[in-house]
Amino acid sequence: SCYSIGKEKVLYESSLRSNQQLYVSEKKFKMLKCVRNPQQEKDISSRIVERCTQDPAQSELHIIPMGIAGEMWPYFVANFNACADYALELEHRHYQKVVAFMPTGWAM
Repeated sequence: SCYSIGKEKVLYESSLRSNQQLYVSEKKFKMLKCVRNPQQEKDISSRIVERCTQDPAQSELHIIPMGIAGEMWPYFVANFNACADYALELEHRHYQKVVAFMPTGWAM
């Protein structure tokens, strides 16, 4: 999970190393398109959109809102039930395990 913007390098590397696209919502996709800078094509933040799909069936890497993976206030608390519920709602796959990570310095 992640904030609205930020951590594009983590998402990009996750996509490359797993050889999968990143499923993102339409809202997240539009935000990532705004980050693109044609003058900095080598910058990962500008290339992240190339690794994204809006079809949840095309990837096992789903970028979800932070509120699903856990709560940040007053300290980080994982929301295992919400992650499991999210996976159960995916009609195209039947997962037996879910791994969630929050790439943020606030969740230490």
